[in-house]
Amino acid sequence: MTDDAYITHVVRIEVDTGEYDLVRVHNGWTALTPVKYFSSYAEAQEEANKWATGVVETTGKAPINTYIKPMTKEERGRAIEKIQANKAQD
Repeated sequence: MTDDAYITHVVRIEVDTGEYDLVRVHNGWTALTPVKYFSSYAEAQEEANKWATGVVETTGKAPINTYIKPMTKEERGRAIEKIQANKAQD
């Protein structure tokens, strides 16, 4: 496998004068919305053409998960129990 297999592309847009953001997977995104990655430059350029200020940027390998979901109450409870158990061992 060549290194090219790990190259990804993103589209950067100017959302306000001097303020930039990357195109996300959903319209009406927030900072928590995952970034939209493209496996080919041509696909990224097609997306960039949809935006007045769209520019394609080449990046390294796309992260496996670009969004960390919040803990559930159960997960938070288990984390607290583990912290307390670790403190008891000290």
